[in-house]
Amino acid sequence: MHKIARKEPKVVDLEIAFTKAGENGDLSAPRMDIAVLVPGKPGKAELVFCEAKCADNRELWDLEKLPKGAKSLPLPERSTAVIAQIRKYEQFIQAKQTRESLVGGYVSTCRNLMEISGQSRGRRVDDLVKQVTEGKVELSIHPYVYLLIYDFGQDEKEGRIKKKRLELKKEGVRTIAKGKPEDFQLANDILSENAKWTGSSG
Repeated sequence: MHKIARKEPKVVDLEIAFTKAGENGDLSAPRMDIAVLVPGKPGKAELVFCEAKCADNRELWDLEKLPKGAKSLPLPERSTAVIAQIRKYEQFIQAKQTRESLVGGYVSTCRNLMEISGQSRGRRVDDLVKQVTEGKVELSIHPYVYLLIYDFGQDEKEGRIKKKRLELKKEGVRTIAKGKPEDFQLANDILSENAKWTGSSG
């Protein structure tokens, strides 16, 4: 994650935990790996959440765990673990109240990043972060979570990774796959993949 973030100045948050109340009143904390700003139409920007997985992570390949107390679940009702995870995250961020809260929170985050960058010689902050802070760009939350897959060779890319990505696409999961984490150019990669899903060239 940190190798991906170091190459992308539009990344505004890492290892993000959100607390929410479940149906039974228990608190749970969806954890997403990366939040990145992506430019949109003039005067607009989207915050995109991403989940990052090594290619050998079992959650990419194994079925989701059974609910507590369940001894079995019909196979059609069990997804691959990562699909269930992404769906849970998307359900969370697509809720209207959550989106409004996230927008306000991340405008503040961008403001904090600008203040920190002005006080030190730390990580470079992208101009889009500044525009969000100044209100020149309206921020919204992208409704889909991107799955980033990395740490694999060329043979795997054309073999099992390609097959896995096609499987995930059929289930509506958006993916970006790079052999090495430092090969990601995250904002541009997301824009390119978005265009494939929407059928647009821009």
